[in-house]
Amino acid sequence: MLGIGDKNEELKNNLVQIETGEGRSVTLGATALILALLGFDVYYACYSEYLSQRDYNGFLKIFDTLGITQNIRYGTFNKLCAEMINRNEEISQSVEQFISNGSNNIVSNSQRIERAKILLIDEVDVFFSQDFYGNVCTPSTSLRDPTITSLTNFIWTQRKSKLNLNQVKATPEYVACSNRFPNREPLILEAVKSLIYDVISFESHNYIVKEDNIVYNVVYGYKTLFAYYCEHEKGKITKNSLEERINVNIKCDSFSRGTDFICYDKTVEKNGGTNVIQIFLSEEFSEEIQIKGRTARQEDYGSYSMVLLDSDLEKFLIQREDIEDVKKGKRMSDGRASVPNSTKTYNTVYELLHDKRNALFTTQYEKNTKFVQQAKDSHEATQEFLKRFNTANPNYVKKILVKENKGANKASSQSRTICLMDATVSMTYLLHNCKNTVGTVFERTTEILRDNNISEDSFQIQFVAYRNYNSVQDKIFQFSPWETRADNLRAFMNTINVKGGWGNEAVEIGLWHANKENQRENITQIVLIGDAPPNTKAEVEQKRSNGFGEAYWQNPKFTQDTYYDDELAKLISNKIPVHAFFVNKRAKAIFKEIAEKFRGRCEPLDINSPLGTNMLTDLVTEVVLKNVSEESKGNAVVDA
Repeated sequence: MLGIGDKNEELKNNLVQIETGEGRSVTLGATALILALLGFDVYYACYSEYLSQRDYNGFLKIFDTLGITQNIRYGTFNKLCAEMINRNEEISQSVEQFISNGSNNIVSNSQRIERAKILLIDEVDVFFSQDFYGNVCTPSTSLRDPTITSLTNFIWTQRKSKLNLNQVKATPEYVACSNRFPNREPLILEAVKSLIYDVISFESHNYIVKEDNIVYNVVYGYKTLFAYYCEHEKGKITKNSLEERINVNIKCDSFSRGTDFICYDKTVEKNGGTNVIQIFLSEEFSEEIQIKGRTARQEDYGSYSMVLLDSDLEKFLIQREDIEDVKKGKRMSDGRASVPNSTKTYNTVYELLHDKRNALFTTQYEKNTKFVQQAKDSHEATQEFLKRFNTANPNYVKKILVKENKGANKASSQSRTICLMDATVSMTYLLHNCKNTVGTVFERTTEILRDNNISEDSFQIQFVAYRNYNSVQDKIFQFSPWETRADNLRAFMNTINVKGGWGNEAVEIGLWHANKENQRENITQIVLIGDAPPNTKAEVEQKRSNGFGEAYWQNPKFTQDTYYDDELAKLISNKIPVHAFFVNKRAKAIFKEIAEKFRGRCEPLDINSPLGTNMLTDLVTEVVLKNVSEESKGNAVVDA
């Protein structure tokens, strides 16, 4: 690992396996120490802030004694990533200064000699999870100024007049703001476009008010800012809290791993030691090993067992019937995408669980790898931006900032598509694919529209995830704001996890939401994707009653139960078509019936196959293009 014994005495990438409880932290700490003494800057990355700080404190005295503390950094993946981006200067602050007064402080610090860098990763499987390897880091900054406050106040007070860009540009507020930031008007202009767009659609932003703050999972641009304005007018948000948020935005399981359970009770030791019961199937085998390793450590006694709910296994495409088939010794699919129709006989249920778990991990890893390749272009462009920023090329910096902060124009004719998706446990593959394909959908759609001389801002998409009545009120359905940017929708999808499931699913709740959205502003079509039919009337009543109880649903939003046929009737009267795509054959008949009511498309979507990602991308892109283009050239645009 240190190059000792290597023919060329070179340091190479290494993957080292150290069993649980065998001193991984000590080994990595000692390695960091040696490499720092050899002249490297060492970054020790861990998934947990607590474990990272614990291990760092354990070695701190030695680092201080040897004078290498400044050359060793312990931290989480995200923290170390931010340090690397900002290693010369805080990039967010530098961009803010560049916009405010044209200064660039990075240049003076960028000429220092840097040591070569070494990255040590603890728990490498976490590094390759979708939360890190399958994600991106997007630095941003906020620009504050009295002229920005005045301009934002004006746009809010005039929201009902449906302002356009030229009207805003003619106001004293805009002129004052553009004069305050000379040579930065193109960037201010893009921010104003987004302000105009978001002030109209901020109510699609799902939030709650708590302790003088707007509480949300994801910040949705200026929609969140205008939510503060709205709640301030209602008296739920103070003036100080509102004013703190007025700015222009510039985008530039802890106990399962690493924590020892120390048993001080001798009675427990005499009776076999600590017993760990795992009540879920880990998506990564390495996590399961770590959970097992919380007991029977360093020659102590202990035991481990697993108690699982069969419905939770649907995310791994395991049905109760599959478990029964294993017990009967029947041959069945082993889930290997690389070998279609491959079957085997499982000796134990656990063997089935392990194979299916590995199949899911393999599929997700492949999708993450594709996303990383897509993100590579953005990464290289960012590296070039930082390089040019360091050489004080103001025209290039300004051009990139305008491009990355491009605002949305409110088109005169706009397609508004709701993508209605089942988010119960059996739909793991669908949600994962959505996260990784939304960027491709937007890129492909805008490129084709541009080639056909149609405005790129001619479409909006809202994602809606529905579940069933065994999910709590804020999880039975979740929805994004209306968006024209892929990164915002991907941020929303990162907050959505599969959960619940109860036979037929609450499609009716998703359709009910679509009708509510249409009352606020006309929608033009719905794309329905699921693997189960909607609940019947009897099932709606029974599930509301037998789940949390009818009293639980007695709030303004859910007091009145609904039925999918009733919601479809409203959509028909408003001429809003529904395109239905079924993931499982049991949904085929009813989805076909739904689509035929609107002369919409109804097709199978094999989201679990290796081609599932491409199928999902193609179908969403096609229905959006068909809807956004003029009827006379719709097919031509889709064919493009």
